[in-house]
Amino acid sequence: MSEPLVVCVMLVADRQEMGMRAVRSFAAQTYENAMLLIYDNGNVPFDLDTSELEPLQYHYVRELGPATIGELRNRAISACPGADVIVHLDSDDWSSSQRIAEQVALLQASGADCVGFSDMLFWRETKTLARTGPDAFE
Repeated sequence: MSEPLVVCVMLVADRQEMGMRAVRSFAAQTYENAMLLIYDNGNVPFDLDTSELEPLQYHYVRELGPATIGELRNRAISACPGADVIVHLDSDDWSSSQRIAEQVALLQASGADCVGFSDMLFWRETKTLARTGPDAFE
C-alpha cells in the first residue's frame, strides 16, 4: 500500500527568515510522499531558496489583498485537491523530522478525521524558543 500524499500548507507573509527555517524543517522530514504548498500573502514576495527543497515537491502561490488567516488557509487547502492529508506548517513552526510521519501514523491508527499535538515548540523573532501546551514556558 502506498503512503498517502501529504500536502504541508505553509502560510507566509513578510517573514523571510522564519519562512526559510520552516522550509528547512519540511525538507528534513522523513516522510517521503509529501509536498510543500507555500501560500504567500506578504507585501514582499517570499524569496524561496529552491536549493533547500531539491529534489522535494513544492508549489508556490502568491495572493495579495486583505484576508484573515482562516480565509487564507481555506484558499490554500482548495489549491491542493490531490492531497490525502493536509498538514499545517506555519512559518514559525519548528518541527521534528518525524512530525509528518507521526501525524500520518496517528491518523491511520485512530481513524480520526484530524490529529494534532498538544505540545509544540515555536521560534520567536527574538530568537528564543517558546513552548505551548500544558507545560508552557517563556
